[in-house]
Amino acid sequence: MWLFYLPVVLYIVALCIRHRGLVFTVTNPGMSGAGGLLGASKSAELNKIATLHPDCVPRFVTLAASLPVADRIATATAFIDAKGLTYPVVLKPDQGERGRGVEIIPSAERLATYLTRASGDTILQQYAAGQEYGVFYMRHPKHPKGAIFSVTDKRYPVLTGDGVSSLEQLILSDPRAHFMARFFLDKHHQRLHEILPKGDSFALVETGSHCGGALFLDGNHRISPALTDAIESISRSMPAFFFGRYDIKVEQPDDLWNGKNFQILEVNGVASEAAHIYDPRHSVLYAYRVFFKQWRSAMSIGAYNRDQGHRPHNLRQFARLVSPLLNAPTGSR
Repeated sequence: MWLFYLPVVLYIVALCIRHRGLVFTVTNPGMSGAGGLLGASKSAELNKIATLHPDCVPRFVTLAASLPVADRIATATAFIDAKGLTYPVVLKPDQGERGRGVEIIPSAERLATYLTRASGDTILQQYAAGQEYGVFYMRHPKHPKGAIFSVTDKRYPVLTGDGVSSLEQLILSDPRAHFMARFFLDKHHQRLHEILPKGDSFALVETGSHCGGALFLDGNHRISPALTDAIESISRSMPAFFFGRYDIKVEQPDDLWNGKNFQILEVNGVASEAAHIYDPRHSVLYAYRVFFKQWRSAMSIGAYNRDQGHRPHNLRQFARLVSPLLNAPTGSR
């Protein structure tokens, strides 16, 4: 990963020199964690949206890490009962990156196991069914309206049984899954011996995380005036938010085009990626062109916000912000 991102990091450094500071840390002055760069609270941003657009956010509750495990489990169970939810539900870190720690929880037993192991604040969220998309929005503060920069169509890899091969054999022979065989074999280790009946489907993942095995496709053809208007309205409900990606689910793909009936799973800030670049049809040179355009926009917005009085992080503050990530064990990143 470090090799792939090295040109992007060097480009960001060059932009910081040109703008005379880490202006990207004030691209979204209203978000914590340097505008959503690292450590922003997902629940805080969802609460902003839910205030004016309650129908767009699945019901959720934040389970504080300071609570004893038994109290966290009791709070989660009471929330599920009070809101009339049924399993599955979703558990994920309130401060998380790149889909780490997101799990679809099928039962009360699995919920208790997850919360027993969780070390930080955790979000319990109503499960939203349907197709998942990443919608990347940006608006320069001096412009009256923003635009959708990217739409990512997230697909969950599915294996089809042949009545002969075990799940392990299907994973190892799949043209895409075998590249992440170690991950999938570990995830489904209790079922590797099973032989799927011919024609039966088996979903390898249930969340739209690229590092977790989901396939990211270019969905820019789904950008429409109606979707742009809907995302603009939601973005305006979050103070000083100008740049980031919404992770969205819709039960009917046409609803995305029409800008209605969607559920916002979370909002990501300045560290967002226009993830449609990972479509296998795109070249690495295309990916870098998109990255460079994205970061030019982030820096331009941040420089404008700095000129309006917002103070970017200095090098010392930035180092303190990213040091937990740099010092973390490789497997936890």
